[in-house]
Amino acid sequence: MYKYFVLILFCSFIYAKGQPESPKVIAYKINEEITLDGFLNEKLYQNQPVEKFTQRDPNEGAEPTEPTKVWVGYDSKFLYIGAYMKDSQPETIDRTVARRD
Repeated sequence: MYKYFVLILFCSFIYAKGQPESPKVIAYKINEEITLDGFLNEKLYQNQPVEKFTQRDPNEGAEPTEPTKVWVGYDSKFLYIGAYMKDSQPETIDRTVARRD
């Protein structure tokens, strides 16, 4: 019985080691008002951003071809997500959510 226990314990360590670490995002508590103006100039955006992303399209799992940075903050009322997403060809962005005539 002891041998089976040791074998199961050993196998569980092997399984745990083989799993990739889950990505983590730090949400920073903020004490100042955030102005939703499109500028990332509040103190929240001086913190370390999330930058480790992978592509989904066209090459799933590949390194991103454009820099992307995301910040997450919260206060007692709201969750704030700010992002800097570079695009070297902005004219190719699909504008399906743009204002209509």
